[in-house]
Amino acid sequence: MLGLERRQRIMEKIRLDRKVYVSDLAKTFKVTEETIRRDLEKLEGQDLLRRSYGGAVITESTSEDLSYKRRSAINSESKLAIAEKAARLIQDGDTIVWIPARRARPCCSASKDSATSPSSPIPSAS
Repeated sequence: MLGLERRQRIMEKIRLDRKVYVSDLAKTFKVTEETIRRDLEKLEGQDLLRRSYGGAVITESTSEDLSYKRRSAINSESKLAIAEKAARLIQDGDTIVWIPARRARPCCSASKDSATSPSSPIPSAS
């Protein structure tokens, strides 16, 4: 299991239980406690949880409370991986319609054609 997947599953568990323990997570994911501590440190850096001795608790803030910059950073690795894969599927001559959402931005950045961007106007039908 990749670290990104493990951190997502840790967040699922902490949202459900409101707390997690390093030793339990290490056994569940069959990794060292140090690996779990690094995962928790990374998640704490994204303001998703607060580490405590032996584990972590969920932060009281919701994604609505987070700034755009912080929300953009959450799961940024997986967003970029999806964007890169989507960009590889775009062929010359394809028409792409970008929705005005922050989820589209990584895909726009990863697209091969620099003329295609989320700020490009959509031509009107004539």
